[in-house]
Amino acid sequence: MENIIVIGPQASGKTLNAEAIAKAYGCSTIIDLGKESLPRKTCGFVTDALILARRKGDIMDKWRVHFSGRLVTIKQAATKCGDTWINPSKRSKYDD
Repeated sequence: MENIIVIGPQASGKTLNAEAIAKAYGCSTIIDLGKESLPRKTCGFVTDALILARRKGDIMDKWRVHFSGRLVTIKQAATKCGDTWINPSKRSKYDD
């Protein structure tokens, strides 16, 4: 299975919908480049992962690892998720 790299601006719903996106694309691992540091054992080859990034440059600027996979825009990911997509602008700040 290939990696899916979702590109979208901050607060666009990438992290909020990460589990739904991973399920829609069949990914078993979620890597959020805006929040997580990769364990050393993950560096090198990563497969079957959903990788969340703000822009293409974040992938190589921030991490010294090459992620190969299919680039998907946040809009394409939302469409693929369908009814399971949570619109971040409609989410209350009091929601858990």
